[in-house]
Amino acid sequence: MSLKAWIITYSFDLIFWLWIIFWGGAEWIQDGFIGGYLSLLDSDSIRWMGWIFLIWSTIWFIIGLFTPNARFDYLLHP
Repeated sequence: MSLKAWIITYSFDLIFWLWIIFWGGAEWIQDGFIGGYLSLLDSDSIRWMGWIFLIWSTIWFIIGLFTPNARFDYLLHP
């Protein structure tokens, strides 16, 4: 994956997790169609899960900036 594609992919991922954490996405997921599957989680738990995934994806993004092999090229070009 090119550096440009890596940055674009991370940008979409970042926007998604920020929506979950800050802009009401956790409530929407809890009350929406996925709510049946996540019925054990309240919106605060979903936000914490969002924080964990946001931190993990940011670390992976930084690793991918400096290590092109971490961008999963082997999945796109077998």
